[in-house]
Amino acid sequence: MQNPFSKLLAVALLATAGVASAEIRLDGAWLRAVPPVAKTMAGYVTFHNHGEAPVTITGVEAEIAGHSMIHDTRVAEDGSRKMVHRHQLVVPAGDAVALSPGGTHLMLMKLDTVPQPGEQVTVCFQADAERVCAPFPVSLEAPASSQ
Repeated sequence: MQNPFSKLLAVALLATAGVASAEIRLDGAWLRAVPPVAKTMAGYVTFHNHGEAPVTITGVEAEIAGHSMIHDTRVAEDGSRKMVHRHQLVVPAGDAVALSPGGTHLMLMKLDTVPQPGEQVTVCFQADAERVCAPFPVSLEAPASSQ
């Protein structure tokens, strides 16, 4: 029989330490709350690469979205903004890359359901040969820990 305390300890460690793989750690994850009729929502997170080689993020998926991707925000000469799909995101060895409002960000599209503030959505990233998942809380504003 497994010790129930060991399960509790494992859950507590994961909750306080961020979500990590062998090399990638995800911190400050959150989704910006949107109206209940929205079909898209944006998300933000910081990837920390603690490994000795770069890690390439090549895909993303979320349980509530029919389609998910990473976007860059580009500003045209006329001042208009345009979102452009980013096919991969490289996190250099020993460095961090942030997905943040107004810049590179996560887009969840074709939402099956629209989560409300206080709820969480699991988002998974394909990082080289590894799949790294994390809970993304839904909030109207960036949590203090991610600012």
